[in-house]
Amino acid sequence: MTVHFMCPACGGASIVVPAVCVREAEIACGSCGKVLGTWGEFKERARQLISTRVSCNEGVISLDPLKI
Repeated sequence: MTVHFMCPACGGASIVVPAVCVREAEIACGSCGKVLGTWGEFKERARQLISTRVSCNEGVISLDPLKI
């Protein structure tokens, strides 16, 4: 199953990653620039989606620890 993160304004599927990825940094849509929330919120959403679809035995690899 593929899970997509999509901008609610334009449907874009990319984000602009902040220069410094701290929890409070804002992320924006890569297509239209709409602010989508904070890096911390984005990571938590990703963690929740991954944990509902993948068992921990399958070995999730992340460059930014999601603490699954």
